[in-house]
Amino acid sequence: MSQFNFYLQFGLFILLFSIIVFGGIHRIEVFSKDYHISYFGFIFFTLYTIVLYYLSIYSIKSPNKGLFTALHLGTIFIKMVLTVAIVFVYRQFYTPASKLYIIPFLIIYVVFTIYETYMLTKISKPAKSN
Repeated sequence: MSQFNFYLQFGLFILLFSIIVFGGIHRIEVFSKDYHISYFGFIFFTLYTIVLYYLSIYSIKSPNKGLFTALHLGTIFIKMVLTVAIVFVYRQFYTPASKLYIIPFLIIYVVFTIYETYMLTKISKPAKSN
């Protein structure tokens, strides 16, 4: 996956998904007041995905063939820890309107994880030669 293709696909993904989240999910009354956590989620997962892209490109070109796998096992752990930290920090600084504030954030987490898996699959496949 070229850098141009990555940014094009990722930009379209973010645009469409943000319309769904902020134009749809946060229009539901129970989620409407806790939109800040979705902003934090979008910012965090966007930056995380960009860093993951560059680390993946580096690791796939490395002579160490196990680096790609080791890198992603490590980043999965880091992502989970930071995700839990975001939720706890949000709860400390903002008073969520309901306990359901976590649902939009979890949707963002899952959808970004699916996109990251797609991206990593594209990166890990060698280019087809004709």
